[in-house]
Amino acid sequence: MSIERITDLCRAFAAARQDVAQEVATAQALIDAIKAKYAPEIATRTAAMAAVYDELHAAIEADPAQFTKRKTLVLFGVKVGFVKGRGRMIWKKSEQVVAAIKRLLPEQQAVLIQTKEVPVKAALNALPAADLRRIGVTIEDAGDQVVIAPQDGDLDKMVAALLGDPATGDDDAPSEEAA
Repeated sequence: MSIERITDLCRAFAAARQDVAQEVATAQALIDAIKAKYAPEIATRTAAMAAVYDELHAAIEADPAQFTKRKTLVLFGVKVGFVKGRGRMIWKKSEQVVAAIKRLLPEQQAVLIQTKEVPVKAALNALPAADLRRIGVTIEDAGDQVVIAPQDGDLDKMVAALLGDPATGDDDAPSEEAA
């Protein structure tokens, strides 16, 4: 194969890439136009949805008695009610918990204590609450928490894609002032 043939193929490849780039630019321009047209109304409706969500959350939180028999209900495709919170473990001094594990749970020491001698949260999660209390660990935020989970989760993803994600630094998302 000669350098002339390689040169011709490079020229053809560059031209093909340019064609692809033009199509991508055209598609992106159409996407941007659609976003510009629909994003403000979607943002307005999303704000209205958020206001109703807050009101629904407050109503559920204010009347937990409605969810004593069944902790959750699905109404109009929306799961509402209460779910058990995962909770989080806290302790004042790691040294005290390590000492308590060594004293009270010596057979589980290798699993519950890292070599740098701090409690292992993942392993402590597996312990019963009674053992956690014995070693000085308390669990916070483990009570019932309100859950509102639409069963059509794709809608939220589509809205985020259309409006951009502020968390990723996408500046294409309209500000609240523009909505």
